[in-house]
Amino acid sequence: MRNPTFWSLALLAAFAGASASPAGEDENLKQYQRVAGLKLAEGHALQVEYYPNSDRAKVLTPVNAEGKPDGLQVHKIQWGWTVERKVTFRNGLRDGVEQVFETATLDGKQVTYLASEIPWREDVVQGVKKNFHPDGKLKDEVPMKDGRPEGLSKSFDAAGRPTRVTTYAGGKREGPLTDYWPGADTPKRVVTYAQGRAEGVAREYARDGKLAREIECRAGAYHGVEKLYAPDGSVEKTRYWLHDEKVAKDVFDAKFKAE
Repeated sequence: MRNPTFWSLALLAAFAGASASPAGEDENLKQYQRVAGLKLAEGHALQVEYYPNSDRAKVLTPVNAEGKPDGLQVHKIQWGWTVERKVTFRNGLRDGVEQVFETATLDGKQVTYLASEIPWREDVVQGVKKNFHPDGKLKDEVPMKDGRPEGLSKSFDAAGRPTRVTTYAGGKREGPLTDYWPGADTPKRVVTYAQGRAEGVAREYARDGKLAREIECRAGAYHGVEKLYAPDGSVEKTRYWLHDEKVAKDVFDAKFKAE
């Protein structure tokens, strides 16, 4: 049983003139090439990280002559060769689409599926980050710029209907966020954001699309008048808020107008 969890440059057979590797290391190289679908590049070795107190490989990484990750890195489960994650390195930096795999029960069977895709460019997330349902349908997508959300982000249920749509600018929510009723294309809640904080009038809707609630927000806090609506559209109840604190109308009238 191997005690160190990390053995640098464990497989040296790829280097010219290297001596033969132990049987376990040869098996790691063989299985790596099988699951990666490619051979090590010339002048590269396979670096292996092991599970604690185990001789079972955990992470297998091609490294170049300078010892930097360079090629497709594979993360695997402890028992067997089911892959949990794949990511490509270029001279020590992540560069390419990282794939994350998970297990789930689908149609009564346990399956391993592609759960996430993360686009890397020179070790920074750039492009559209995606998550998937077990059947392969898109679960959500978030455009990324310099490692932060930027642009229109969408989430979907297993049937492909939208569950949330929002926009980011500089890594913060900016503009309307819309949540939808489960199993329907009807908005449930619409909140406007400015620099990551709720701002303006937030609205909630009944499943039939009728307005159910309005509340004013300022700098991410309830601040203003809240109205609850009856199914016929009449105002059923009115409440008053100052900086997330519910107050009486006379207190609200005195302080809100003074701000």
